[in-house]
Amino acid sequence: ALAAVRAAGGHVLFYGNARLTHTRYAQRSDQREQHCARKADGSLHLEQYGDRGITFATYCANSPVWQQELADVVTYLTDTVGAAGVYLDQLGMAPPVFCFNPQHKHHPADWNLGYQAFFRKLFPRYAPDQAPAIIYEGVTDLYGAGVSGQLISTFVHHHGGAAPEVYKYTHPDQILVDMLYPRRGQAMRPVHVAQQG
Repeated sequence: ALAAVRAAGGHVLFYGNARLTHTRYAQRSDQREQHCARKADGSLHLEQYGDRGITFATYCANSPVWQQELADVVTYLTDTVGAAGVYLDQLGMAPPVFCFNPQHKHHPADWNLGYQAFFRKLFPRYAPDQAPAIIYEGVTDLYGAGVSGQLISTFVHHHGGAAPEVYKYTHPDQILVDMLYPRRGQAMRPVHVAQQG
């Protein structure tokens, strides 16, 4: 199906979450134990979105194994499957967490250095003129210069004074893509957000 889309001149980007693993996935239990962020008390850093019955463990951005796995997934989707790129959810949007996992041997506050290391592992895999489209959720000057686009959500912050033009003025070569929401059938955004468009 992807080959047919490409033959017709289309482009396919895959979605991947750059941060989370579902705690119910038994096959990922070893990965969770070794490569997820831990709180100061030693417990896993957990997050919930939507259904309160679903819990996710947060991968530590500084885990070299997690960086490698994420880079391998992106490479597989682009080189083997033939996708034009990958959207990495939460990478620049979700807040950094302190990680006290003693196996990781990093400072607890070094979260952003981990994602920088991930990109240093990913981009050299491609020739400069054949790099895939990499888009992530959020905006940050720490890695924005190396990606194809950063997904922003200014309509969510419409009444709070979102000003993407200030960031664009400071970083004119970086691409910002604003997220629009449907007026009906929304599960995650309030209705007034869609009504701003």
